Amino acid sequence: MLIANDVSCARASIISSNFERLGYTDTLITSTDVSNLTSSLKGNADLVILDAPCSGEGMIRKYPEIIENLKEEEYRKLEDIQMSLLDEAYSLLKEDGILVYSTCTYNPGEDELQLLNFLERYKDMELIPADFKASSSKLKGTVKLSPLNGTEGQFISILKKNSNTSSSKIKYLKTVKNSIVEKFIKDNLNIKDYYLYSKESNYYLSLKPMPEIKGTIRAGLHIGQLKKDRFEPSHMLYRSNELKDKFRYRYELNDSEYRNYIKGLELNLDLPDNYYLLTYKGHSFAYGRVKKGIMKNKYPKGLREMV
Repeated sequence: MLIANDVSCARASIISSNFERLGYTDTLITSTDVSNLTSSLKGNADLVILDAPCSGEGMIRKYPEIIENLKEEEYRKLEDIQMSLLDEAYSLLKEDGILVYSTCTYNPGEDELQLLNFLERYKDMELIPADFKASSSKLKGTVKLSPLNGTEGQFISILKKNSNTSSSKIKYLKTVKNSIVEKFIKDNLNIKDYYLYSKESNYYLSLKPMPEIKGTIRAGLHIGQLKKDRFEPSHMLYRSNELKDKFRYRYELNDSEYRNYIKGLELNLDLPDNYYLLTYKGHSFAYGRVKKGIMKNKYPKGLREMV
């Protein structure tokens, strides 16, 4: 299970759509203070990736206006935030858990010195050396890249927790029941054990129970929306990597059918009325609904090729 958090709700929403396009099912998206993650998941994380807010010196070439904000007091403020986030990350980790700490800046105070300070505070944390010859980092085992490496700029370090600290007991979200949605799942998917959640008229599904965390935007995969007395599945349901082998009805498009479908055209197909997972060259990419020999096009308009 993957939990992704950004304190900015707008950025968290972008993360949510990215995950769905990648086909991830058992994900929970939150927009909250990291302390809320820690209070719910303390000592339970196998892996924490902390892409910390930073001064962004690596992005100056792309955003020159960053220079105007590079004042000493701003550096100190960011270093305090990074220190606090590292403390929270440590609390989240279980024994043998891995922490990846990264920034997009060159400032040693936010990179090497920040990491040395962290290792001094937590003696049970071990730096896992990264063998990367192109690194310009002053701290052996960490990676620092610059435009000389063909990047904007990045600092990356990997650490391991070598002690067993106290952990919190995870509380899970309450599932919901809806006969219309459950009938759709039974009719279209070969799965018996799943967890169903809802937000307003939208429904979400996961194969693992989702933890209860303050600031949750989405728990599980968005599978569709209830519209009056019918359920309309979502494009993202049919993009799921974990569910792609569970669909009862599927259809492999040939080259001509694929080209027409991604343009938004309907297809004449001699198939029983139903929803179908559509594949092309073995890869699932969309779905369609057949009614009286015509497959209604359900490919999102924003993805269609208008040629």
